[in-house]
Amino acid sequence: MKYELNFVCEQDGDVVTQGYDVEFFYNPNQYGNGTYMSCKNHKRGYADYYMDIRYDHDYHKDQQVQYIVDWVMNTWNGKNGSYRTTEISVKEVEDGNQ
Repeated sequence: MKYELNFVCEQDGDVVTQGYDVEFFYNPNQYGNGTYMSCKNHKRGYADYYMDIRYDHDYHKDQQVQYIVDWVMNTWNGKNGSYRTTEISVKEVEDGNQ
């Protein structure tokens, strides 16, 4: 499944808009739930993220949008010098490979 993620975060009056193309990959030959998450940035040249979530008990295949929202809210939460998320949008996009 593929998603388009956009969110706005701020810190001390500095507002940043970020966007990612998010995709979950499943490999039945892997351990745990066999799932990885890829987040490719498409705005402002920020870093891409590739996460091994095979043993993440918070991940459930039928709740991928909520998993993405939780990831953003936990990563950009305004604590320890990070930006604080103020807006978030996640929408499913067509996968041309299916």
